[in-house]
Amino acid sequence: MPKIPNSYKIEDCTKYVIYGSLLGDGSITKSKNMTNYRFSIAHSEKNYDYIEWKKSIINIPSSIWADKKRNLVQLQTRSCIELTELRNHFYKDGKKIFPRNVNLDDVLSPLSLAIWYMDDGCYSKRECIFTSEFISDEDILKIQKYLFERYKIETSIWSNNRIRVKKSSEDIFFELISEYVNQVPSMVYKISTKYVPLG
Repeated sequence: MPKIPNSYKIEDCTKYVIYGSLLGDGSITKSKNMTNYRFSIAHSEKNYDYIEWKKSIINIPSSIWADKKRNLVQLQTRSCIELTELRNHFYKDGKKIFPRNVNLDDVLSPLSLAIWYMDDGCYSKRECIFTSEFISDEDILKIQKYLFERYKIETSIWSNNRIRVKKSSEDIFFELISEYVNQVPSMVYKISTKYVPLG
């Protein structure tokens, strides 16, 4: 029986999906009998297309299954050395943190931002908001600074460390992420209709 590899060359797009998911609902965990860690994420059954889309991008072998009791679908990759190394950047004392030693151009790439927003963002009453409760005040300021310097996106902070994209920057933000959001029909409600193709 061929040996299952425990190391994979992770492509950039895979990293961006994982980074964005870790800023949102994703996690890197392992069972007691495992040496290395794996990436996993769960979404509502109504977002099955979103899970499938993520799986289509990730180049680490993975599987999807339904949790009928909780009306969820879950994606889980195989465990590998690279994910174990990545966990060291995104976790401290067993809790998720904003990574300190990963290039911000990768962590906050357009695809990563799109994933983070689809995972944990909302467009309610024409307000575009990211949930970021586990991120420290210091790192929130770092994110704000990067978004403005890199993309000219201005933001403000709401309660519970939520990041709000200012009205003057919404068009810039939606232009940045809409090509990805429009690939996931169940998520297009999170962007302005003028960025959703007709038909």
